[in-house]
Amino acid sequence: MKPIKEILEEISSPISPLERINMALRLEKPDRVPIAPVITIHTPPDLRKAEEYFEKIFIDLGGCDGFFFWPLTLMTGRSYTPGKLGAPEAVTIMKDSTGYDELMEEGFMSYLSRVYREQDLDEDIEKALTYAAEQTRAFAQKWEEERKVPLYAGALGIVPFGFLAYARGFTEIVKDIIRYPWKINRTCDTIVDEMTKLFIKLCEISNVRRLWLSFINSTPETVGPPHFSSFVWPTARIMIEQLIDAKIVPILQFDVDASPVFNYLKELPKGECILHLDSSTNIIKAKESIGNHMCIMGNVSFLKLATEEDVKVYCKDLINRVGEKGGFILSSDNPIVIDEEPIEKVKAIIDVKKT
Repeated sequence: MKPIKEILEEISSPISPLERINMALRLEKPDRVPIAPVITIHTPPDLRKAEEYFEKIFIDLGGCDGFFFWPLTLMTGRSYTPGKLGAPEAVTIMKDSTGYDELMEEGFMSYLSRVYREQDLDEDIEKALTYAAEQTRAFAQKWEEERKVPLYAGALGIVPFGFLAYARGFTEIVKDIIRYPWKINRTCDTIVDEMTKLFIKLCEISNVRRLWLSFINSTPETVGPPHFSSFVWPTARIMIEQLIDAKIVPILQFDVDASPVFNYLKELPKGECILHLDSSTNIIKAKESIGNHMCIMGNVSFLKLATEEDVKVYCKDLINRVGEKGGFILSSDNPIVIDEEPIEKVKAIIDVKKT
């Protein structure tokens, strides 16, 4: 087995993995298609052991262009800390429609902190999230800054409507769209700037200037095209543009077919975002529709590809049909918890660069 120094030298010739990813982001064609499955692990109590484990994974895979997903990363509504289970789903934090008024009056972080204290969750949610970003920075120092192998994201975020759906519960917010549409719109307008500032702050602390931005429960498929246009997109667009202005790369993540939003995404600045697609979206058609406007990333699914050979055939096809002109990152459709998947299937993605 090759030592890590030799592996890094091989994958960094003629350009580093970080620059390979950045060229794809800018819709340029690097020396080859970047191969960067999103790899994570369960959070261990000892972070030093986690670092050692990631290094072992990297060596076992024979190197890749990214993306390690450090498990101490922010997700709005819950935080992950060593040796401690994440907070329960945030669907319980807004009991009724008066929560919209309280959220608007108190502000995003003040409201979230108060509710967390009342429900005996994190005593200081902002402190917990800052700690997660600081630990991510320590990990990024070695991989992103010294080795030039990029991490997936410095923080996880969610669009304003998605947060409300997460906090209120999807069934209830669907009812609220009919009962209190003005409250939803006003609340999204009120919290978008503060939410975005928090995400920017956490990415700056972690020193990984990419934000995984979820559209969970916030797509035309889930809320319907008219409601996406009215309730989701206006503040989602504001958030994305503010992130871009702050030199943060939004990684737009969809867990359903994203094709209905392609025309909306064309409103965003060109070559500034990464569109991470899962297997619900036809990635070939995505490249044809929006691939000349933003980088496409995805969408290898271990659920749909049963064998190592299936993975290799699919990856080769994507490289030929989607990656030929640049602006493409070959990756998994979702984070791979390496403890739970055969490393041979992950290696099958990586090995495509050798063929």
